[in-house]
Amino acid sequence: MRRIVGSIVVVALGVLGFATVGGSQQTGVTRAELGRGKVGGAYTVKGGDGTDVVVQKVTIEPGATAAWHTHPGSETAIIVAGTLTFFDGDDQKCAPHEYKAGDVVVGSGHVHQGKNLGKEAVQIVVTYYNVPSGGAAATPASRPANCPE
Repeated sequence: MRRIVGSIVVVALGVLGFATVGGSQQTGVTRAELGRGKVGGAYTVKGGDGTDVVVQKVTIEPGATAAWHTHPGSETAIIVAGTLTFFDGDDQKCAPHEYKAGDVVVGSGHVHQGKNLGKEAVQIVVTYYNVPSGGAAATPASRPANCPE
């Protein structure tokens, strides 16, 4: 009987210890969600060994433009505030697409630009994949012939 009680105490202490350890893992750890949005379609992210993943907070002031540019790989951008007017150089009509707070833009690194035609700053949290180690996450590009000035 003494052995059974001793075993129960050991198991109970083990469970309590596990619960305490599990609960205490978050002590001193904080998480700040920078953005959350809904994806409008399926996507795949690819990258190469030894490349960087870069996360940036991008702000585009009212009337400003993120000029034509590319990225070395895919990007996932969450619009946190404002409305982004996005022009995709791969779109034959280069029609403007509006993305509002809560929307997600997934791109493959091709030529594009973003404009803020609104009255409040556009805030974006963007993750760039397959960036050369220590390299730039964005590179200026020429305006595609099918796109407006």
